[in-house]
Parts: sequence; C-alpha cells; structure tokens
Amino acid sequence: MNLDQISIIFTEIITGKNVKRIFHELEYNNVDYTNLFIERLKLNKYLETPISEIKVDPGFRIPGFFLRNKSAIFGYVSWEIFNAKSKRKLWGSIILNKKGDWKYTVSDKSKTKIWVNPNQIEEINISTYGLALK
Repeated sequence: MNLDQISIIFTEIITGKNVKRIFHELEYNNVDYTNLFIERLKLNKYLETPISEIKVDPGFRIPGFFLRNKSAIFGYVSWEIFNAKSKRKLWGSIILNKKGDWKYTVSDKSKTKIWVNPNQIEEINISTYGLALK
C-alpha cells in the first residue's frame, strides 16, 4: 500500500465514508502514520482543541478523534447530563466498556486535546443519547 492509498483511507475514516469510525491503528508495516493522519484531519477542518474550549450546547454533539499510542479513537464531545443541576462536558468514545459506558473519556477538566470539526455539530436526543450508542 502506498502513501496515496493510506491518505485516501485516512480521509475515509475521518469523514466516515466507506469506513466505520471506531478505533483505527495508525501504524502499518512498522511505520507510524500518525502525522499523516493529523495532516488529513487538518485538511478536513479538524482542530486540536481542549474539551474546555469546545463550544457545544446540551442536546448537540461534535465528532472528534482522540489520538493515543499510534491509534485514532473516534467519539463525540457532548454534555453528560445527570439531572437538572448536574452535568459535565466530555469527549466519549463510541467504544463501550463491559458496563455499557464509554470506554475512553476525556473531561473538560483535562488539558488533553481532541481533534474536532466544530462545523459538524449534530443534534441529539438527550434523553436517549446514551442508549442510542449501546
């Protein structure tokens, strides 16, 4: 597989075209292609941003990638609402753990940055959001 083919595959992962966005290794044949993936993210208008600086209202979510250990993990930045007075903004992977919760999370208290495209805000039903991912 050549660099052009890998670039096309990365773009399909980022856009969700022909590939399900979940967890993708960025290493192939012992070569780390993380920088190429970042280049493709930038071309698709993704920005590396801490969760605290991402503007998203309750009832909406923004797709984003968490890059870790030569892999890209897909999820969403949204608000987790516990009750009328308690909520928190976080990025949660679409990969779930055995209990049905997000396997990977990054809270708005963390300095960790997530790659998000702020132009891809999606409306969600808050009452069924967690259930829709299971």
